[in-house]
Amino acid sequence: MQQLARGEQKVVYKRKKINFSPGQIFSYLVLFAWSLSTIYAMFWIVNNSFKVSRDVMNSSFKIAFDPVMVNYTTAFDRINIGKGYLNSLIMSGGTVLLVLLFGGLAAYVLSRFTFRGKKNIVLHPLRKLAYSGIRNSSSSLRIADQDVFGQHVFRPDVPSDGGQPDFRHPCPGWVHGHDPEGA
Repeated sequence: MQQLARGEQKVVYKRKKINFSPGQIFSYLVLFAWSLSTIYAMFWIVNNSFKVSRDVMNSSFKIAFDPVMVNYTTAFDRINIGKGYLNSLIMSGGTVLLVLLFGGLAAYVLSRFTFRGKKNIVLHPLRKLAYSGIRNSSSSLRIADQDVFGQHVFRPDVPSDGGQPDFRHPCPGWVHGHDPEGA
């Protein structure tokens, strides 16, 4: 026991009881389940990257106990994915730096100065977020067409200005299993 000097009082800290409402418990459970599903999906992708194609097709959900690096060596040697990573790093890094620079300058001006139209500038990004979701979801399903068999087909690739639709696929040919250059 520790003895107190004359005139000192012993301070007793009580632990605060935390009460959770059923709504909070439910929201935490939903967030926990969502985070588990997200983490598992990332683990599954990384795990399958260490398997050969035959093992991925036969046992996609089993853990790779004998990992192989053939997928990574193929990606870096034949496809030259390292250059793509470098280009992505340069573009994303430059974008982040420019957004931080101009966003920081704009935040400073908006926080320090008062001027006419400031409220509209502050609320503009929120309006764009709210209206873009409504506009995108309605315009992507706006134009329905029929194929040669009379079935209804939704064509989100038809431009809204009345121009010709663009049916070219954005992916290069090697994604679909053939090399357009014949290599």
